[in-house]
Amino acid sequence: MVFVRLTIFVLFFKWRVSTALTVISDGTTTVRAMWTMSIAGELWFALMWVLDQLPKMQPVRRTVYVTALEEPRLPTMDVFVTTTDPEKEPPLVTVNTILSILAADYPPDKLTCYVSDDGGALLTREAVAHAACFARLWVPFCRKHGVEPRNPEAYFCPGVKARVVSRADYMGRSWPELARDRRRVRREYEELRLRIDALHAGDVRPQQWSRGTAENHAGVVEVLVGPPGSTPELGVSDLLDLSSVDVRVSAV
Repeated sequence: MVFVRLTIFVLFFKWRVSTALTVISDGTTTVRAMWTMSIAGELWFALMWVLDQLPKMQPVRRTVYVTALEEPRLPTMDVFVTTTDPEKEPPLVTVNTILSILAADYPPDKLTCYVSDDGGALLTREAVAHAACFARLWVPFCRKHGVEPRNPEAYFCPGVKARVVSRADYMGRSWPELARDRRRVRREYEELRLRIDALHAGDVRPQQWSRGTAENHAGVVEVLVGPPGSTPELGVSDLLDLSSVDVRVSAV
């Protein structure tokens, strides 16, 4: 197809240039200038198309080495979540972004999530702190049942019919417990949403958790979830059976 189009281009420009030369020889200065600019523009776009086709002449084919995906060989990864104004960037959206990162299918000891709040808003800090507590339930739940998507707002979809997972598509460990665990985790997530909404509506909104204003304040660093160890940890929970699930959560 590239060569066919190239042939059509050559024939087209042969006709175009011959026609233009005939018109220019008998036309005024304005006509000559317009035809010259028109042909120059068409030649430029033709050149750009030719350059765009060159990589297709010798495409690069890469090979995926499965051994590189083994857990001991995976690199450490830092993910930064930036925010500045809880009024323009709802804390619930930031919270769901953080929970999605923490629940990623990646070794928890090699993943770290950093939340950078340039505005230093106490509301954002408190919302992230609540999210860190909920993550200790949400992350093991995702691991146990192979939850997708791992954004709780998208997974539970309030107001939309519940997602139905067939047994053939189920990638978790305990199919009979899926419905029960889902109800319990959803109830905890609804409570998290209510707490964040209460924070947003309360007196905590205009304050700063560091001295100064949103535009000029001292830097504050806080660890909400410490870095986990490299050894899987089986957990115990009053809500879910996590006796065979790694409950480690990445650092925040």
